[in-house]
Amino acid sequence: MQKVGTPANAKGLGIFLDATTGRRYYVKKAADIDNARNEVLFGALARRFGLNVPETQVLQDGDGVYVASAWVDGIVMADDMFPGCAIDAQVLATLPRACP
Repeated sequence: MQKVGTPANAKGLGIFLDATTGRRYYVKKAADIDNARNEVLFGALARRFGLNVPETQVLQDGDGVYVASAWVDGIVMADDMFPGCAIDAQVLATLPRACP
């Protein structure tokens, strides 16, 4: 994969293009394999319950573990929607009303 964009935060490696498929992915470093698998599982569950979240997959390169999220044009990152805010469960519960 070829890097074609910059990361959105310190964990991110950037946006990468898979030349074989033409798809773009946002890739970030995971703390460990369990953390990466949990993130992928969370995304699958979120989609199952109707939330519009990108497909994710675990990538491993040597000792590094990463999560690659399918790039979606026009998606708004949480940091952009809520600059400087940590989203907790109470805030998250209000998002369906604020963002139908």
